[in-house]
Amino acid sequence: MPSSAVCPGAKLTVSELAELGNKNCTVIEGSLELNVDPGSGSGVISPLESVVQITGSLLVSNLEEVIDSLGQILPNLAVIRSQPAFGTPHGVFGLYVYRNSHLRSIGLRSLTHILGNSRVLLWDNMALMFGSSTVDWVRLTQGNSPLTNDRGGGLCNKSLCRGSCWEENVCQQILPDDCYAVDKNGDCSCHSECLSKCYGPSARDCLACRHFYYNGSCVLTCPHGTY
Repeated sequence: MPSSAVCPGAKLTVSELAELGNKNCTVIEGSLELNVDPGSGSGVISPLESVVQITGSLLVSNLEEVIDSLGQILPNLAVIRSQPAFGTPHGVFGLYVYRNSHLRSIGLRSLTHILGNSRVLLWDNMALMFGSSTVDWVRLTQGNSPLTNDRGGGLCNKSLCRGSCWEENVCQQILPDDCYAVDKNGDCSCHSECLSKCYGPSARDCLACRHFYYNGSCVLTCPHGTY
């Protein structure tokens, strides 16, 4: 498994992304909440390119005209564990995207898993074209349909994508049945403890772990005396 930097969950405005990005976090331990600075205008986006996993939930609200795709901020996010999930009277959510007036696509092209038996909420994102109907959220969440009032309307490029996409020409990666991670060629050759992707055949080559991470390796259970 590549060396990782773990950063605590945070509630950030867009202008504060650069500070977190400079820490080269690969794992956000907890939830990440993003919203806009009042009166910030379009500004410059500092992507969190190193983040591949969020152990809690991802909440995005009121970004106004700042971005048109969440992929601009989290291009390599692969796993949302939803521990804890974001709880509301309508259910618990691993991904909560609310009232982003200029958001055109969800665009999380590297995302393969939303865990914790949580759901996805896409609500009042009135410009959203790609996300509500073009992404297979049931597959991403292992069985939970999204809660949405976003109309969508975007169409996947059928010559490139098999039914689901993040944007017109950006296909959603669907892992084969009973496969938890794939290698760079898209083959299910990773160690059984890997999640999403791997860089080689061993439990040390995983992008993320199905269960636990210990001493540089993905493991099924924590060793005695650890938790």
